[in-house]
Amino acid sequence: MAAEVAFAGAEWVALLAEAYGDLPARPGATAVVEHTATGGPDGEVSWWTAFVDGRLVDEGAGHHPDPTVTMTSPYTLAARLATGAADPSAAFMQGRTKVGGDQAALLRVLALMATPEYRTASGVVAGRTRA
Repeated sequence: MAAEVAFAGAEWVALLAEAYGDLPARPGATAVVEHTATGGPDGEVSWWTAFVDGRLVDEGAGHHPDPTVTMTSPYTLAARLATGAADPSAAFMQGRTKVGGDQAALLRVLALMATPEYRTASGVVAGRTRA
């Protein structure tokens, strides 16, 4: 079994590329999504993911200089969202995740997150995440 990595740390961000790198193309699901988790053990932490037509093409720790969409959640919810234990669409609709930027791009990415392939990849991330 592969080693666990700390949620939202540099190794965890690299794990995203490993898990989501082979997603099938989904035309239109293109956005740079910046995620911020607040109230964590080390305070606020941010990372970003860049999708082009449903494929993860880049990721990084910290803030992105020009995100398409920003999502801010409490740390515990962010960890659950990032590992597939919580539904991002529900968190958005319930107002538990604050969103800024291009709402249409967000909806296309949320549709991507509902696919079986994305959920399988989230299971890989969940299995290796220590929150």
